[in-house]
Amino acid sequence: MVNETTLFDQSERTREDPQDIGSSFAYCNLMAWPTVQATRSTLDDWFRRYPDNGKSDLRSRFRQKDNLDHYGAFFELFLHELAVSAGFNIDLHPNVAESNTKPDFLLTKSDIPAFYLEAQIVGMPDETYKQDARADQVYKVLNGLRSPDFFLSVETSGAPENSPTCKSLKRKLESWLETLNPDEIESDCRAGRDSASYSWKDGSWELTFRAIAKPPEIRGQSGIRNITVYCREFERRTVAEQIRRGIHHKATKYGELGKPYIIAVNCLDVLSKDSDVFDAMFGDPGIVEQRNAGGEVKFIPRRHRNGELNRTKLTRVSGVLYFRSLFPESLRPEGTALIHNPWAKYPLSMEAWPIRQYRIDGVSGDVLEMDGHDPSEIIGIRAAHGRP
Repeated sequence: MVNETTLFDQSERTREDPQDIGSSFAYCNLMAWPTVQATRSTLDDWFRRYPDNGKSDLRSRFRQKDNLDHYGAFFELFLHELAVSAGFNIDLHPNVAESNTKPDFLLTKSDIPAFYLEAQIVGMPDETYKQDARADQVYKVLNGLRSPDFFLSVETSGAPENSPTCKSLKRKLESWLETLNPDEIESDCRAGRDSASYSWKDGSWELTFRAIAKPPEIRGQSGIRNITVYCREFERRTVAEQIRRGIHHKATKYGELGKPYIIAVNCLDVLSKDSDVFDAMFGDPGIVEQRNAGGEVKFIPRRHRNGELNRTKLTRVSGVLYFRSLFPESLRPEGTALIHNPWAKYPLSMEAWPIRQYRIDGVSGDVLEMDGHDPSEIIGIRAAHGRP
């Protein structure tokens, strides 16, 4: 049963195994674990406080199987709850003079000048999502193919550029497996010889399958997953590059705003670290060699000029509110900080947010740090959430 005043289905949950559950929303919606129930309860509390004029759109995106839409809606919900808990009044999707599109929020407080807040997800590029979805089509078919005597390991090279021809691959694999003898394959494995393999290519995406004999006692049984191991080769941008692209995407989207403009970035890359946002904003760290008149050489730390912000570039961005690995399954980011742009046309006061902040001197490079509260403390998240 669906109740549109909540984010989740109103039904009894019995599922205890998250394997093959699919999307992040499905995990939050279906799992019966008490910690996931606590997450559902908390998110529905936040949703009740979300502006009525934005609930339908946010709920629709939150419930998507596409994790990018789901994570984006969750992040907007999180930011709204954080701002409300910090004492701000919130105008959802305010009109702006130079754009037909609208920022996510305009925040006001009696003692703080109004400023705009815009949400951005990074760490999982759009194309990677599409490639993952195409690859998942193949893996789903492979786990359903007829293979009574063998498991499969899969090694991949490249990435799928288009939707692959899954049915044709399934037929070819089934025909290949029928030519193999499981006892001979098992004997080769015990002797350390390479297992029988089959290669398949679709554009730049190449898959190599190896047959692994099932134990005799489970041969012929149904309901057993065929793929036991798959290894993927893929290209990845550095985390700083992903954040840099996210900042650039939002920086000029709304034209001249006439007020401070903060881009809130949630970096989902599990390899991210707090220094990545500094590298994205101000340039990757580097070393320059300096030689004085006497020939003495010194190596001086200096950032490269590939930062997204500088004294002449994107000065309308007042700062980046950075969250690291904030997921709806846990509700707690692994790191949070507001990093101010020292060259901002409309700077934001460090008193605006009660969280950890950094302000960099645009001339000397000195860093001023102001300690603050964790977002979970501001919001009041106390119950255990996520996985047990």
